[in-house]
Amino acid sequence: MVDLSSVGYLDSMALDRVVRLNKDFAARDAHVVWLVPPQTNARRIFRGGRARPLLRIAETLEGALQALTVS
Repeated sequence: MVDLSSVGYLDSMALDRVVRLNKDFAARDAHVVWLVPPQTNARRIFRGGRARPLLRIAETLEGALQALTVS
């Protein structure tokens, strides 16, 4: 799990790196859950673009932990 709840700013270059990291994990049959609370800059970046369907995104810690247990 990667907690982005305290990230003040995230841009499209960072999102590109997130997607690459996600692909690296998937190649190893592993998963990353991105904790991205609502009303944050990170959420705006994650909401837009084509990457969203490729990522496991949770709004709360509980949701992220639950997503980690789902294969």
